[in-house]
Amino acid sequence: MSLPQVREYHRLKELSSKKASRLLQELDSINREQKSDQDRLDNQGRKHSDLNAKIKQKEQEIEDNKQRVNKLNEYIK
Repeated sequence: MSLPQVREYHRLKELSSKKASRLLQELDSINREQKSDQDRLDNQGRKHSDLNAKIKQKEQEIEDNKQRVNKLNEYIK
């Protein structure tokens, strides 16, 4: 290869190395952001499940208390 070709090769090699490095940094940043988003989504899913379980528990407590009130009313009569 001629000297200008070697210089061009090294220039292009350096450019491609810089671009690859920049793209890897961008990819790393995007991956970290995606993981953070996924963690938040997972937490929200757990909160949602917990709240649904609490709602069902409270509904059952209400039903149990209604039955107790009915039994007490029958006892009083």
